[in-house]
Amino acid sequence: MSKTLTWTVAVVAAVALVGTACSSSSDDDDGGSVPSGAADPSGTTEAPPSGRYGVPETPLPVGEPIAFERWTLTVGPSEQREGSADPARPDLGGPEAGWTYMVAEFDLVSTYQQGQALEAFGGLEFTVQGASGERYTQPCVPDNPMNMSTFLPATVQQIANVCVEVPLDDVDGAVWRIGQRGVGEDAYVALS
Repeated sequence: MSKTLTWTVAVVAAVALVGTACSSSSDDDDGGSVPSGAADPSGTTEAPPSGRYGVPETPLPVGEPIAFERWTLTVGPSEQREGSADPARPDLGGPEAGWTYMVAEFDLVSTYQQGQALEAFGGLEFTVQGASGERYTQPCVPDNPMNMSTFLPATVQQIANVCVEVPLDDVDGAVWRIGQRGVGEDAYVALS
């Protein structure tokens, strides 16, 4: 046999072997499984949370300090407000019918290196995640609101309120979610 013919037969055999291996399936395969090593069809690339910062089902307790890479924060007990988010400003009105304002005090300390300055808005995201899994981001203006646009130099503390509008039917089992905007894991803290 010539060398060309030998190589051709070898290539055809290899292609047939690879094609057979890729298309074979067992009799109990429903065709919906994802082969190991294949990309997740949901498009999700996030690793599951480690639980270091709580998870929605078992959030961290109120008052427990959370040490992120660039921030340390502590969340106080939440308060539902049916009227104005700022009791001193009733002219601001209340939430829409069927909704409530969820307000909590956040004690935020910047812990990044000296000489750097970051704004809380650029580094953190404050939301309430309902029992349904829906995340609510609609802010409201509470008394002593968190200043999200001021740059905080290293080791500066800000104690202020965060307020989010949440539907009443998704409050039971809801948690605070503090996202790090792509820098690390989210934290989940109980409302009270």
